[in-house]
Amino acid sequence: WGLKVKEVVWVEIKDAKGAVLLTGWQPASSEQNLKGELPLSVIIGDVTNVDMTWKGQPYDLKAATKGRGTVAKIERLE
Repeated sequence: WGLKVKEVVWVEIKDAKGAVLLTGWQPASSEQNLKGELPLSVIIGDVTNVDMTWKGQPYDLKAATKGRGTVAKIERLE
């Protein structure tokens, strides 16, 4: 799965064992392809600046904001 960052954004991704796969500010125009043990925990600071794919398909990060403005929090991405 992967992330395409359009503008600088803060991201934290952990796998099922709590291992940090990615954390911190991600630079504009960067791309991350990640692997980790499922389920994953994902926090993205501004979904308007990130495109995410999951299992080869675009993933709707806006659905994961749930009243947090543009911050997405996915506790169990499987």
